[in-house]
Amino acid sequence: MTAIALNQTGQQTLTVTGVPVALTLPTYTDTDPNYPNGIERSQTPRHALIQVYDQPVRWGVGDDNLSGTFGQLLQPGAELDWTDPRRDYYGMIGQVKFVTDTTATGNARVECAFFA
Repeated sequence: MTAIALNQTGQQTLTVTGVPVALTLPTYTDTDPNYPNGIERSQTPRHALIQVYDQPVRWGVGDDNLSGTFGQLLQPGAELDWTDPRRDYYGMIGQVKFVTDTTATGNARVECAFFA
């Protein structure tokens, strides 16, 4: 397989508590040098690398029932790797939410790097 470079378009650190929290997608524009008038183009994040620190969290995509007992469990040090260049993760990135697991003894930190 040929390697494909992904351009990082932003990053975010979330403090995750017992209330579900979502990512905020970055807005990124730059000037396309191929156009003489400097037309701006945006790079929507379609890939992400998300890492969990400090406490266990649960995550879900578009799930209104996400809670400290319901959702996919991620332990500290785990990651969601949505960087496969053959896939478009835009919908998942825009809808994913995180909440601390009921076994957490404090807040968790979730760090996300966005890529186009």
